[in-house]
Amino acid sequence: MKSKNLMLLFLVLFLVTGILTGQTNGNCVVDAILSSYTARTFTDEPVSDSDFDCALATENMFIAAVGLGFGAHIYTGPVQNINSNMKEKLEIPEGYRVISILQIGHIDKNVDATSSASTRKSLEEIVNYK
Repeated sequence: MKSKNLMLLFLVLFLVTGILTGQTNGNCVVDAILSSYTARTFTDEPVSDSDFDCALATENMFIAAVGLGFGAHIYTGPVQNINSNMKEKLEIPEGYRVISILQIGHIDKNVDATSSASTRKSLEEIVNYK
């Protein structure tokens, strides 16, 4: 009788453990997303301007995309052109400006880091000294 109870206890523990961990796939990013929650209670301590940055959000979205198996690329260079000429076309609301751009998509398996790399500029093309 004791062995039946012990076996039943192990079976229940095994099933409960499987149910509780069933949504995870071993990916730390996915695990963090699945285990996170929306905080609703905060302290009175103000958030400093140096920690509250859109770049941090962009980086987190980049990491999440890569963790989910997508390719991602962060752009900051073209934001001046977007802010000057393309805000209306991209339907960016009045009073907002682009800080960074995050491109997310499926990775082309026919291209690798070596074959997709742009040609390097010579030192003379990059360095300007007088």
